Amino acid sequence: MTEYRHEAVEVCPHCMGENTVPDWAPEDGWRTTCKHCGERILLCDECIHREDNPRAFCDWGNGRCFRDMGNDPMVEWFEVIRKGVGHDRNAAYWSDIQGEILCATEGFAELMADRIEELYRKQGEEVMLSTGYYDPEEDKRNHEEDEYTGWWYVEII
Repeated sequence: MTEYRHEAVEVCPHCMGENTVPDWAPEDGWRTTCKHCGERILLCDECIHREDNPRAFCDWGNGRCFRDMGNDPMVEWFEVIRKGVGHDRNAAYWSDIQGEILCATEGFAELMADRIEELYRKQGEEVMLSTGYYDPEEDKRNHEEDEYTGWWYVEII
């Protein structure tokens, strides 16, 4: 189905120049090049006024657009967050090993897993995460006590 074609106008956030895209439709894509400075820009005004965007949602502030994320590589949210929590064992969250985020409480671990799953869903992916506990009694019994003992973990499976 061909979309309604019309003139789209967008101000470039880089140089503040006004750009007109004649005979535009969403099937043409949501990006264009500023005719004044040559930077790539998004047609945000068109996006926020679309019927399929009733809340006028715009995520361009993070440098990406949900409209054209299919053209970008998918974000590996688990790794982004795992690396971002740092290595401080005095914090509520930390990680120093591949594949796990350690959390001070079960509630933190469940919340972390839920949020990460939600981020993947928003980019159209499903991911399976699990949570668990490095039980101090079990670790002691098995002579496996280490820096992870007593911490809850989130892992991608």
